[in-house]
Amino acid sequence: MSKINIFFEIDLDCLQRIISNKALSDLIEAIEKIRDNPNIQPFLSKKAFEDFSDQEILDLFTEDISVLSPAIQSFEPWELHSLSKTQTDIQYYQWQFYEQAKKVNDVYAEIAERQIAYGEPCVLLRCCIQSKDTVYIIRDHLSKYPKKSYWSEITQIDCLDKVSLERWLKAFTAQRIFKHNPKHDNVPMPRIQKGSQVSRLLCSFENAQELLLDAIQQEENSKKCHNFDKEKKLIIEFIQESPGVYHGYHLENITDTKSIDGNLSYISDEIRKKLKKMWEENQ
Repeated sequence: MSKINIFFEIDLDCLQRIISNKALSDLIEAIEKIRDNPNIQPFLSKKAFEDFSDQEILDLFTEDISVLSPAIQSFEPWELHSLSKTQTDIQYYQWQFYEQAKKVNDVYAEIAERQIAYGEPCVLLRCCIQSKDTVYIIRDHLSKYPKKSYWSEITQIDCLDKVSLERWLKAFTAQRIFKHNPKHDNVPMPRIQKGSQVSRLLCSFENAQELLLDAIQQEENSKKCHNFDKEKKLIIEFIQESPGVYHGYHLENITDTKSIDGNLSYISDEIRKKLKKMWEENQ
Protein backbone atom coordinates (compact mmCIF):
# COMPACT_ATOMS: atom_id res chain seq x y z
CA MET A 1 0.00 0.00 0.00
CA SER A 2 1.45 3.37 -1.02
CA LYS A 3 1.76 6.11 1.54
CA ILE A 4 -0.73 8.91 1.77
CA ASN A 5 0.65 12.42 1.26
CA ILE A 6 -0.61 14.85 3.88
CA PHE A 7 0.12 18.49 3.07
CA PHE A 8 -0.07 20.49 6.30
CA GLU A 9 -0.68 24.22 5.84
CA ILE A 10 -0.42 26.66 8.75
CA ASP A 11 0.66 30.28 9.11
CA LEU A 12 1.56 32.37 12.14
CA ASP A 13 -1.75 34.26 12.25
CA CYS A 14 -3.63 31.00 12.38
CA LEU A 15 -1.31 29.67 15.06
CA GLN A 16 -2.06 32.72 17.17
CA ARG A 17 -5.80 32.08 16.85
CA ILE A 18 -5.30 28.47 17.90
CA ILE A 19 -3.38 29.61 20.97
CA SER A 20 -6.06 32.19 21.81
CA ASN A 21 -8.69 29.44 21.63
CA LYS A 22 -6.55 27.27 23.95
CA ALA A 23 -6.30 24.58 21.29
CA LEU A 24 -2.50 24.33 21.02
CA SER A 25 -2.46 20.90 22.69
CA ASP A 26 -4.99 19.64 20.13
CA LEU A 27 -2.80 20.91 17.30
CA ILE A 28 0.29 19.19 18.72
CA GLU A 29 -1.68 15.97 19.16
CA ALA A 30 -2.76 16.09 15.50
CA ILE A 31 0.80 16.73 14.30
CA GLU A 32 2.23 13.92 16.43
CA LYS A 33 -0.43 11.50 15.17
CA ILE A 34 0.56 12.31 11.60
CA ARG A 35 4.26 12.06 12.41
CA ASP A 36 3.93 8.66 14.10
CA ASN A 37 1.80 7.02 11.39
CA PRO A 38 4.05 4.87 9.14
CA ASN A 39 1.49 5.05 6.30
CA ILE A 40 1.79 8.84 6.02
CA GLN A 41 4.31 11.02 4.20
CA PRO A 42 3.86 14.47 5.79
CA PHE A 43 4.72 17.69 3.96
CA LEU A 44 4.92 21.28 5.17
CA SER A 45 5.54 24.45 3.21
CA LYS A 46 9.08 25.80 3.07
CA LYS A 47 7.93 29.09 4.59
CA ALA A 48 6.34 27.31 7.57
CA PHE A 49 9.61 25.47 8.17
CA GLU A 50 11.50 28.75 8.15
CA ASP A 51 9.02 30.42 10.50
CA PHE A 52 9.07 27.61 13.05
CA SER A 53 12.87 27.57 12.98
CA ASP A 54 13.22 31.31 13.62
CA GLN A 55 13.64 31.88 17.35
CA GLU A 56 12.89 35.59 17.04
CA ILE A 57 9.49 34.74 15.60
CA LEU A 58 8.82 32.06 18.22
CA ASP A 59 9.61 34.56 20.99
CA LEU A 60 6.76 36.81 19.80
CA PHE A 61 4.17 34.34 21.05
CA THR A 62 2.83 34.58 24.57
CA GLU A 63 2.83 30.78 24.90
CA ASP A 64 5.81 28.48 24.47
CA ILE A 65 5.45 26.92 21.02
CA SER A 66 8.98 25.52 20.82
CA VAL A 67 7.43 22.06 21.23
CA LEU A 68 6.12 22.40 17.67
CA SER A 69 9.61 22.38 16.17
CA PRO A 70 10.55 18.79 17.12
CA ALA A 71 7.02 17.62 16.27
CA ILE A 72 7.43 18.65 12.63
CA GLN A 73 11.02 17.52 12.11
CA SER A 74 9.86 14.44 10.19
CA PHE A 75 7.85 16.65 7.82
CA GLU A 76 9.47 17.64 4.53
CA PRO A 77 9.13 20.91 2.59
CA TRP A 78 7.00 19.91 -0.38
CA GLU A 79 8.76 22.47 -2.60
CA LEU A 80 11.97 20.40 -2.38
CA HIS A 81 10.15 17.42 -3.92
CA SER A 82 7.79 19.36 -6.17
CA LEU A 83 6.33 17.59 -9.18
CA SER A 84 4.18 20.50 -10.34
CA LYS A 85 7.00 23.04 -10.60
CA THR A 86 8.84 20.90 -13.13
CA GLN A 87 5.87 21.07 -15.52
CA THR A 88 6.61 24.27 -17.43
CA ASP A 89 3.93 23.67 -20.08
CA ILE A 90 1.13 22.86 -17.63
CA GLN A 91 -1.06 25.36 -15.80
CA TYR A 92 -3.43 24.81 -12.89
CA TYR A 93 -6.65 26.68 -12.15
CA GLN A 94 -8.96 26.60 -9.14
CA TRP A 95 -12.57 26.27 -10.25
CA GLN A 96 -15.51 27.58 -8.21
CA PHE A 97 -19.23 27.90 -8.89
CA TYR A 98 -20.24 31.21 -10.50
CA GLU A 99 -16.69 32.58 -10.37
CA GLN A 100 -13.91 32.85 -12.90
CA ALA A 101 -11.30 30.14 -12.51
CA LYS A 102 -8.09 31.54 -11.03
CA LYS A 103 -4.59 30.35 -11.77
CA VAL A 104 -2.74 28.67 -8.89
CA ASN A 105 0.85 27.56 -8.48
CA ASP A 106 0.85 26.69 -4.80
CA VAL A 107 0.08 23.56 -2.81
CA TYR A 108 -3.16 23.07 -4.79
CA ALA A 109 -1.17 22.70 -8.00
CA GLU A 110 1.22 20.26 -6.33
CA ILE A 111 -1.56 18.01 -5.01
CA ALA A 112 -3.38 18.11 -8.36
CA GLU A 113 -0.23 17.03 -10.21
CA ARG A 114 0.39 14.15 -7.80
CA GLN A 115 -3.21 12.93 -7.94
CA ILE A 116 -3.71 13.27 -11.71
CA ALA A 117 -0.32 12.35 -13.17
CA TYR A 118 0.95 9.93 -10.53
CA GLY A 119 -2.20 8.59 -8.87
CA GLU A 120 -0.89 9.43 -5.40
CA PRO A 121 -3.50 9.80 -2.62
CA CYS A 122 -3.28 13.24 -1.03
CA VAL A 123 -5.15 15.28 1.55
CA LEU A 124 -4.73 18.93 2.47
CA LEU A 125 -4.74 19.58 6.22
CA ARG A 126 -5.31 23.28 6.85
CA CYS A 127 -5.79 25.28 10.01
CA CYS A 128 -8.55 27.78 10.72
CA ILE A 129 -11.07 26.62 8.15
CA GLN A 130 -14.67 26.20 9.19
CA SER A 131 -15.32 22.72 7.85
CA LYS A 132 -14.13 20.11 5.44
CA ASP A 133 -14.74 20.98 1.82
CA THR A 134 -13.51 20.02 -1.63
CA VAL A 135 -11.32 22.17 -3.85
CA TYR A 136 -11.53 21.60 -7.62
CA ILE A 137 -8.40 22.08 -9.72
CA ILE A 138 -8.19 22.06 -13.52
CA ARG A 139 -4.92 20.86 -15.04
CA ASP A 140 -4.35 22.14 -18.58
CA HIS A 141 -1.59 20.79 -20.81
CA LEU A 142 -0.98 23.87 -22.95
CA SER A 143 1.50 22.28 -25.37
CA LYS A 144 -1.10 19.86 -26.74
CA TYR A 145 -3.56 20.81 -29.46
CA PRO A 146 -6.36 20.68 -28.73
CA LYS A 147 -5.31 21.15 -25.13
CA LYS A 148 -6.08 18.32 -22.76
CA SER A 149 -7.75 19.25 -19.44
CA TYR A 150 -8.08 17.12 -16.33
CA TRP A 151 -9.96 17.66 -13.08
CA SER A 152 -8.69 16.95 -9.61
CA GLU A 153 -10.75 16.99 -6.42
CA ILE A 154 -8.70 17.93 -3.37
CA THR A 155 -9.97 16.90 0.04
CA GLN A 156 -9.43 19.69 2.56
CA ILE A 157 -9.77 19.06 6.32
CA ASP A 158 -9.36 21.37 9.29
CA CYS A 159 -6.30 20.38 11.31
CA LEU A 160 -8.34 20.31 14.54
CA ASP A 161 -11.18 18.25 13.08
CA LYS A 162 -10.15 14.91 14.56
CA VAL A 163 -13.28 13.07 13.43
CA SER A 164 -12.89 13.93 9.72
CA LEU A 165 -9.16 13.20 9.75
CA GLU A 166 -9.67 9.82 11.44
CA ARG A 167 -12.42 8.96 8.95
CA TRP A 168 -10.18 9.81 6.01
CA LEU A 169 -7.23 7.81 7.39
CA LYS A 170 -9.49 4.85 8.13
CA ALA A 171 -10.81 4.96 4.57
CA PHE A 172 -7.29 5.08 3.14
CA THR A 173 -6.08 2.22 5.34
CA ALA A 174 -9.03 0.11 4.22
CA GLN A 175 -8.29 1.18 0.62
CA ARG A 176 -11.91 2.26 0.24
CA ILE A 177 -12.25 5.99 -0.30
CA PHE A 178 -15.58 7.48 -1.33
CA LYS A 179 -15.53 10.04 -4.14
CA HIS A 180 -18.88 11.45 -5.19
CA ASN A 181 -19.84 11.45 -8.85
CA PRO A 182 -21.99 14.55 -9.60
CA LYS A 183 -24.01 12.42 -12.03
CA HIS A 184 -25.63 10.89 -8.94
CA ASP A 185 -26.51 14.19 -7.25
CA ASN A 186 -29.67 14.12 -5.13
CA VAL A 187 -31.73 16.35 -7.43
CA PRO A 188 -35.57 16.64 -7.24
CA MET A 189 -36.01 15.24 -10.74
CA PRO A 190 -33.64 12.30 -11.38
CA ARG A 191 -31.58 12.60 -14.56
CA ILE A 192 -32.32 10.46 -17.58
CA GLN A 193 -29.37 8.96 -19.42
CA LYS A 194 -29.70 6.68 -22.46
CA GLY A 195 -33.39 6.28 -21.68
CA SER A 196 -32.85 5.14 -18.09
CA GLN A 197 -33.13 7.02 -14.80
CA VAL A 198 -29.77 7.78 -13.18
CA SER A 199 -29.65 6.53 -9.59
CA ARG A 200 -29.20 9.17 -6.88
CA LEU A 201 -27.04 9.30 -3.77
CA LEU A 202 -29.55 10.20 -1.06
CA CYS A 203 -27.27 10.42 1.98
CA SER A 204 -24.39 12.71 2.93
CA PHE A 205 -20.88 12.04 1.64
CA GLU A 206 -19.78 11.29 5.21
CA ASN A 207 -22.45 8.62 5.64
CA ALA A 208 -21.60 7.18 2.24
CA GLN A 209 -17.99 6.83 3.35
CA GLU A 210 -19.04 4.95 6.50
CA LEU A 211 -21.33 2.66 4.49
CA LEU A 212 -18.53 2.00 2.00
CA LEU A 213 -16.13 0.83 4.71
CA ASP A 214 -18.53 -1.95 5.76
CA ALA A 215 -19.91 -2.75 2.32
CA ILE A 216 -20.04 -6.38 1.18
CA GLN A 217 -17.83 -7.28 -1.76
CA GLN A 218 -18.53 -10.44 -3.75
CA GLU A 219 -14.89 -11.22 -4.41
CA GLU A 220 -11.57 -9.49 -3.97
CA ASN A 221 -11.30 -8.22 -7.55
CA SER A 222 -14.97 -7.28 -7.90
CA LYS A 223 -15.58 -3.63 -8.75
CA LYS A 224 -18.97 -3.49 -6.99
CA CYS A 225 -19.95 -3.75 -3.34
CA HIS A 226 -23.20 -3.21 -1.44
CA ASN A 227 -24.56 -2.20 1.94
CA PHE A 228 -27.90 -1.36 3.54
CA ASP A 229 -28.48 2.26 4.54
CA LYS A 230 -30.53 2.04 7.75
CA GLU A 231 -31.39 5.73 7.69
CA LYS A 232 -32.76 5.74 4.13
CA LYS A 233 -33.93 2.11 4.34
CA LEU A 234 -32.43 1.42 0.93
CA ILE A 235 -29.60 -0.62 -0.51
CA ILE A 236 -26.61 1.41 -1.62
CA GLU A 237 -24.30 0.24 -4.40
CA PHE A 238 -20.66 1.31 -4.77
CA ILE A 239 -18.56 1.04 -7.93
CA GLN A 240 -14.79 1.16 -7.97
CA GLU A 241 -13.60 3.81 -10.43
CA SER A 242 -9.88 3.52 -9.65
CA PRO A 243 -7.85 1.44 -7.18
CA GLY A 244 -9.31 2.06 -3.71
CA VAL A 245 -11.67 4.83 -4.89
CA TYR A 246 -15.44 4.33 -5.21
CA HIS A 247 -18.55 6.33 -6.04
CA GLY A 248 -22.02 5.20 -5.04
CA TYR A 249 -25.78 5.63 -5.25
CA HIS A 250 -28.95 4.25 -3.69
CA LEU A 251 -31.03 1.62 -5.49
CA GLU A 252 -34.46 3.22 -5.26
CA ASN A 253 -35.97 0.59 -7.57
CA ILE A 254 -35.49 -2.06 -4.85
CA THR A 255 -38.56 -1.77 -2.66
CA ASP A 256 -38.74 -5.19 -0.98
CA THR A 257 -36.77 -8.41 -0.55
CA LYS A 258 -38.26 -9.94 -3.71
CA SER A 259 -36.94 -7.12 -5.88
CA ILE A 260 -33.44 -7.76 -4.52
CA ASP A 261 -33.32 -10.97 -6.57
CA GLY A 262 -34.59 -9.28 -9.71
CA ASN A 263 -32.37 -6.21 -9.59
CA LEU A 264 -29.21 -7.76 -8.13
CA SER A 265 -29.10 -11.00 -10.10
CA TYR A 266 -25.46 -10.28 -10.96
CA ILE A 267 -24.28 -10.88 -7.37
CA SER A 268 -24.07 -14.19 -5.55
CA ASP A 269 -26.95 -15.85 -3.70
CA GLU A 270 -24.96 -15.55 -0.48
CA ILE A 271 -24.66 -11.77 -0.70
CA ARG A 272 -28.31 -11.38 -1.71
CA LYS A 273 -29.29 -13.37 1.40
CA LYS A 274 -27.19 -11.02 3.57
CA LEU A 275 -28.81 -7.96 2.02
CA LYS A 276 -32.28 -9.46 2.47
CA LYS A 277 -31.53 -10.12 6.12
CA MET A 278 -30.35 -6.53 6.65
CA TRP A 279 -33.47 -5.29 4.84
CA GLU A 280 -35.83 -7.33 7.03
CA GLU A 281 -34.07 -6.39 10.27
CA ASN A 282 -34.31 -2.65 9.57
CA GLN A 283 -37.80 -2.20 8.10
